[in-house]
Formats: sequence, structure tokens, C-alpha cells
Amino acid sequence: MKCVIRCSSSITATANASAKLGTAGVEKKALKAFPTMKYTSELKLPGLDSACVICLSEFVAGERVRILPQCNHGFHIRCIDKWLSSHSSCPTCRHCLTATDQKTGVDCNRTESLVQSGPVQEIV
Repeated sequence: MKCVIRCSSSITATANASAKLGTAGVEKKALKAFPTMKYTSELKLPGLDSACVICLSEFVAGERVRILPQCNHGFHIRCIDKWLSSHSSCPTCRHCLTATDQKTGVDCNRTESLVQSGPVQEIV
């Protein structure tokens, strides 16, 4: 019985660390390092759609969009900057933009998969 309690406590602690990490946000200095570019309908980047999934507005030709590293999802600069002030992942694919939380040492990618895996089954 103790093992079940210890194991579920361990997973709960990991999930709580992940929740804190997911709401920590991205540092402004790192955010400003993410590239921006002028949107055109001919711009063909893998992962870049024709609309911002945060505000659901279509991009307009000549408008600057911020592109997230690795996943290449693009957003209006004001929309994604506001999102990333309180989240550390892409709003489209949930790709973690911070590899490891410096305070807790928790790997964002690892804990996201643990949280999404569902409830713990107890064996009695």
C-alpha cells in the first residue's frame, strides 16, 4: 500500500512542477531573440499558417509575425508576446520553449508527457 501512495505522490509532485513550469513564461530577453518577419501569402514556412491561432485573425501582407524556434509556428507579435509572458510553450503544438526549468531542474518535455498520460491506476 505504501508503494502506491509513494508512486502517486511522486507523479503528483512531477505534475505540479510541470504546471508551474508551464505558467512560468519565457524571459523577455529570450523572447526578443525569437525571429520576426514580414508576412506574405507566398511565405512558405513549415508550421506557419495563414492566421494567428491566439486571436484567430488572418495575417495581413506586410504584417510582422514572430516565428517560434523548432516548430516554426507564427503569431502576431503582440499576441504571442502576451501568451509567452505567462506560458513557456507554443500555443499550437505545446512544444516547450525552455529546455529545463532552472529552479526545479524539471525537463519541460518529459513532464508534459507525464501530465497528459492520464490518471494513475492503483493496484490493491
